[in-house]
Formats: sequence, C-alpha cells, structure tokens
Amino acid sequence: MKKTLPIIIIFFLISLSGLVYAGCGGRVEPEGDGTTEQVATHTFSPTTGTYYSDQSVTINCATADATIYYTTDESDPKTSGTQYSVPIPVIGYGTAMTIRAYAVKAGILDSAEASAAYIISWDTVETPTFSPSAGTYNSDQSVMISSATAGADIYYTINDSDPKLSGTLYSASINVAGHGTSMTIRAYAEKAGMLDSAEASAAYIISWDTVETPTFSPSAGTYNSDQSV
Repeated sequence: MKKTLPIIIIFFLISLSGLVYAGCGGRVEPEGDGTTEQVATHTFSPTTGTYYSDQSVTINCATADATIYYTTDESDPKTSGTQYSVPIPVIGYGTAMTIRAYAVKAGILDSAEASAAYIISWDTVETPTFSPSAGTYNSDQSVMISSATAGADIYYTINDSDPKLSGTLYSASINVAGHGTSMTIRAYAEKAGMLDSAEASAAYIISWDTVETPTFSPSAGTYNSDQSV
C-alpha cells in the first residue's frame, strides 16, 4: 500500500503537466471536422458602379463546384438567398440595385460575403441641330436635321405641333420654299437604351429679293435730236 500511493501521485502529476502544456500553447485539436479550407470569395462582372446602359451581372467563384446564393433586395443571402445560375439583369433608367452573395461547398468553410452596388443612369441622345440655322433668307432653303448621337432617330413637325406626339420620322431634307413662307421646324431625337434628347426648333422666313427697278438711259426728257434709249 505504501508503494502504490507514490505511483498514483506521480501519474497524477504527469497528467496535470500535460494539461498545463496544452493550455500554454501546446497543440489542441480543432473543434468540428478540423478543416480550415474556405470557399474563395466570389467576384462580380461588371464591377460595382454607375452605368449608362442596362447591365447583365455575372458572379464568379474561383472554387470549383461552389454554389453561390444571392439577393437583390439588401437581405441576407445566407437566410433568403436565391441560387445563382444565370446573369442577373440590372435594367431600366434610375435603377439602383445592390447584389449580396456568398458561396458554399460541402466539406469546407463558406466564403465571406461580398456585394456590389449598381446604378443605371442612361446617356441622353444629343439634341438635334439644323442646317442652315434659323433665320430669314432671300432664297428657298433645304433644311437638314442631324444629331451627334450615331443611330438616333429624329422626329419633326413643321406646323408647331409637338414632335413627340405627332412627329414625322426624318429621312430627307425639308424644303422651305416660296416668297413669304414662314415655317418653324420642331424636332427631337431618340435611341433605344438612351434618354430622348431635348427638343430643338428653328424658324425660317423666305423673303425673296426684289428685282431692281429698270432705269433708262438717256433719262426721260425732250431732246432736239433722235435718241437711242
């Protein structure tokens, strides 16, 4: 009995020293399955920003076979996310959308959450211009309308009505002809995916020159010899 007690005490001290060693920086087994690998944080294309045309956003993850979940209403993708499968449309002038997303894969840690904010603010079609410019002319004119925005359609009226309501698609120059003619051309331009241009107008008056009055030589009078007028 006297020999057994020291052995028990020695065993207890050895066990205690092991616990102290572990608590002071010794190796402690990680909790769970012990994995430290994590799904790569995904990326968005195009990146966050303000765009002047509709966008189609793709989400990419460098971890093969990872599944991505996302939201577009600022909610938490971990609780209400939709599984990503096709590009996300961000469309319509004035649209503001924040996409939140994270990725998962069995056997490794979920990715960190990432987000991207988008604003759609379309470009505006350039305002139409007229050639020649508005004015009074002493000869008939052929007026051309153009917009600096390539591919824009121009609509116009020549009776002071609103070109957005009753405009004719511009395709050829507009004749302003005849002495005394007064015409105001109103026009605007439009193109799909862009805001309509501002309206522009130009007023024309045709006032022909008058033929100079004939003169006589020699002038009227009484002559004492024959004359050739």
